[in-house]
Amino acid sequence: MNKVFVLSLLLLLGFSRAFSFYSLNVNATVQQSYIHVEQDLIILLDTTADQNDFGAAQMTGSNTILQLTSFSPDVKYFFSPIIQNSTKITMERYFSLGMPAGEIIITYDVPLSVLQDVRVSSRTVQYSLNSSSLAFTSPSPGQFYIPQSTTFSLTIPSGDYFNSISPPPSVESSSSVVWTGPLVGFFKVSFNQEESLSTEVSNFFTQQALEFNYYIIAVVLLIIAGFLVYKLSID
Repeated sequence: MNKVFVLSLLLLLGFSRAFSFYSLNVNATVQQSYIHVEQDLIILLDTTADQNDFGAAQMTGSNTILQLTSFSPDVKYFFSPIIQNSTKITMERYFSLGMPAGEIIITYDVPLSVLQDVRVSSRTVQYSLNSSSLAFTSPSPGQFYIPQSTTFSLTIPSGDYFNSISPPPSVESSSSVVWTGPLVGFFKVSFNQEESLSTEVSNFFTQQALEFNYYIIAVVLLIIAGFLVYKLSID
């Protein structure tokens, strides 16, 4: 039987041992047309069997989220929805701890629809991250929960600025915020994007052109309607 198939089958069926959690970092970066997410999970390989199982998973080279959930319940998407075919999974041995450990890196892209946008002025658009798109949830409805040894960071485009942040982040800069667990609270994050003056002028003339086109169409329709009424009245 094909060796890769056997290894894949073992992964899919799952392992009987639990792998010790060490840390998890979830980093989300807002790009121009999507949000890029990178999840970096470190697990401890306490026994020779753990190390062999991790090595077997590495050998398959085509693991999925479902196949790797046996390593840890944190092997999952922390954002949704996911842009199709954007997921990449990398498994590596992690040597920085001085003890046997493995690293599972999951990257994927999320559509900008998870950001709710509202124009608050002629040049300013405010974006709010929809909390329902996040998997950092607690038993209490609507609350944001980050467990021990876990961090979540959000980076916004250069030039944008944060408008509202809750719960208070552990680290904050002009373009990024980081929450470190354990942490619980109601989640709200919004940031503002200022359009350039040239963009505002361009949008203004585009809107005027659209309105002018609507006016021309309305005038043409009125002329046609008047002509039809005239023709009917003389027949």
